[in-house]
Amino acid sequence: MNKKLNRIKLFGERNTGTIYLMKLLKFNNYIYSGTENRIYAHIFMRLPYKEKSLDFYFFLMRKFNLGWKHKELDNIPFMKKRLLDNEKIVFLIIVKNPYSWLLSLHKNPYHSLGSKKQSFEDFLLTPWQTVRRESRRESYNNPIDMWNKKVESYLKFEKQFNTHIVKYEELLLNPIHELKEISTALDLNEATSFPRNFVKSTKEKKKNNKYYQDYYGKERWKDKLTEENVKFINKFLSKDLMQHFNYNVL
Repeated sequence: MNKKLNRIKLFGERNTGTIYLMKLLKFNNYIYSGTENRIYAHIFMRLPYKEKSLDFYFFLMRKFNLGWKHKELDNIPFMKKRLLDNEKIVFLIIVKNPYSWLLSLHKNPYHSLGSKKQSFEDFLLTPWQTVRRESRRESYNNPIDMWNKKVESYLKFEKQFNTHIVKYEELLLNPIHELKEISTALDLNEATSFPRNFVKSTKEKKKNNKYYQDYYGKERWKDKLTEENVKFINKFLSKDLMQHFNYNVL
């Protein structure tokens, strides 16, 4: 059966494996539509006030790239208008267990407008001030609230567009199976007869796929959470979203 070729637009929060998924798609020759023109984006990154410059870049390019990949999907009317030309774009979204994601965001607080040198406890307490390309909100109550709001927006988006949501942990532990699931769900050509995994770390050269499979597969990140951390996270965490993605509430 011949399947039509589509461009894939990827969304997902920071530190959820978007780079790994992007490289996995490219490694297997899928038609991946990035959120930026690398040449122009790098020019804007070198301008004064880097984050504001990038905000302006994504504002200028919103009709072409459909927004920043880490954004809250809160502008569905614009997206519908953009797709009226029947352009063949399908959407892929990745989510990650919020407990391990919070630890990752604390370690790498990309695009944070606040202090980057906080204890994990202070990090959980602090409102997250957004960059303009991220959301029409000025801030989230805390990083847990941000996870809730972002994931809620994904589920709303999924109901209106040709979208498939993948869990980072499942992609990491069984990438070949997940690639086939993505192809089936989005009606894509399987780019290779035998899909291949991308085994290098996208951020830390000393780590590889086996390290991450062990760390997330065996949930070793739990050792970094105190009882008080868990109680505080659970106070704000959406139990409905946890149930929807079959994540255990600690």
